[in-house]
Amino acid sequence: MVLLSKKGIYIAHYFENIAFSVDRSTPQPYRNNKDGQAGASRYTVQQPLRRGRVREQDSLAANVNDLDDDSLQGFLVIPSTGPSEPGGDDIAAQDPYREWWERIKTTVGDILPRLQEPARWHEYKYEPQQEEQIIRDDQDNVIWEPSAKTSSG
Repeated sequence: MVLLSKKGIYIAHYFENIAFSVDRSTPQPYRNNKDGQAGASRYTVQQPLRRGRVREQDSLAANVNDLDDDSLQGFLVIPSTGPSEPGGDDIAAQDPYREWWERIKTTVGDILPRLQEPARWHEYKYEPQQEEQIIRDDQDNVIWEPSAKTSSG
């Protein structure tokens, strides 16, 4: 998420398997939240926006004066699909986290009322890679290559 105005910028990143899709790969303590997915999202997204999290995220609420002006816009960079089973033939769900994107917008709008206006939000969708692969630029130079530490296989 990026919030941008002529006064400043606020950027936050949320991990899919923590904030939007708790599963076996989700690290502790997020996985054992008694409220399931809603609790994990509240703990990792809504509360940090309101109060911040030490060493992880500055509070948006504490930075309102550094952002709020007539030029304020919100941007979400989101996956167009969710995960599919590795090596499977299944089709990944389209826009599987819509509920959570809307919760982010609502929480941010509570903090910065200008962003309650839908026209101030812009979504950019990308096609997630279902399996790790080598990423190359136009000249065939390796930009990113999975290592033993990053590989899920």
